[in-house]
Amino acid sequence: MARIAGIELPRGKRADIALTYIYGIGRATALQILDATGVNWTRNIDDLDADEVNEIRKEIETNHKVEGDLRREVSSNIKRMLLSRSASPPRPACARPAHPHQCAHPQGAAPWRGRQEEVSLRAPSTGAMSYVRCVKRCSGM
Repeated sequence: MARIAGIELPRGKRADIALTYIYGIGRATALQILDATGVNWTRNIDDLDADEVNEIRKEIETNHKVEGDLRREVSSNIKRMLLSRSASPPRPACARPAHPHQCAHPQGAAPWRGRQEEVSLRAPSTGAMSYVRCVKRCSGM
């Protein structure tokens, strides 16, 4: 079983597919690596000899950033962007959305809305159904 960049490549897979098990290598990059090393992409990983695996390993180590190095770079880029606020606005710590939806009747008390009074939808004798209606403080305006 071939071990490249700390990853055991799966047995019985084609070389181009097996290389995609390494974080940071997709199909296109795997084909570029195999072309650069001269390995046929249709061969299975089991069929590769030690020299071919070493060539692939050297190509990946010298020309590509994979696994731990790439993960560190990505996480540091995300932290840097969040600190500089160049990315989308960071979420508040109290699990509220960054861009809250404006609803027609907000629930909280707001000074511009005035006081709220309860209005019954049914006859006073039956009670039960009612809703809150906003009433302006300065009704003369």
